Amino acid sequence: MPITALLIDIDDTLLDDVHATRHGVAALLAAHALPYTLDEACQRWHSLTQQHWARFERGECSIIEQRHARLRGLFQRELSDNEANLAFEPYIAGYRGNWKAFDDVAPFVAATAHLPRVLVSNGHLDIQQRKLAVTGLDAHFPHLLTPQNCGHAKPDAAIFDAAARLAGVPLQQCLVIGDDLVRDIGAAQALGMPFFHVDRRRADGGLLACLPLLA
Repeated sequence: MPITALLIDIDDTLLDDVHATRHGVAALLAAHALPYTLDEACQRWHSLTQQHWARFERGECSIIEQRHARLRGLFQRELSDNEANLAFEPYIAGYRGNWKAFDDVAPFVAATAHLPRVLVSNGHLDIQQRKLAVTGLDAHFPHLLTPQNCGHAKPDAAIFDAAARLAGVPLQQCLVIGDDLVRDIGAAQALGMPFFHVDRRRADGGLLACLPLLA
């Protein structure tokens, strides 16, 4: 089947979330006496994020509760909710101050302007909307689905079904574009959908490399 619509992830697909996160963690280290190098802190933060964000995706905690759990894990001590809120402020400032799109996003957006495009993210709706506004991508992507406005998270088939309906095309004609091997690529494979794995560690892993699939 021809590809007639795109279902696109945001973090580390369109926006360099690793870059923003590293700056957020660096701000935490600068503000608090933590026994880590920056690389050690980033590695631990990544592990804690994977653990507690999965709990958030499953509905086991709120976005604030998973945030506080990550901080307590990094600080390796108990923090009250108020202490955690205050401790997190440097991270938020460093993280939000470094939101940026990858260099290949602008030409990708231009090259795919003729296709319906729906953003499908497990990030929190409010935060993802802010990212799109700050980077100017909101002008190009009118449709954004997250667990908050869809009721389902990737890799659940329901969020991809909803995205295909927004795009107005059959599911199997939608190309899934993302970096996550489970939430994006594995989900597409399970649904029999075409996909493109964004992996900028590979020379052919950037967004522009998917364009031949659309010919």
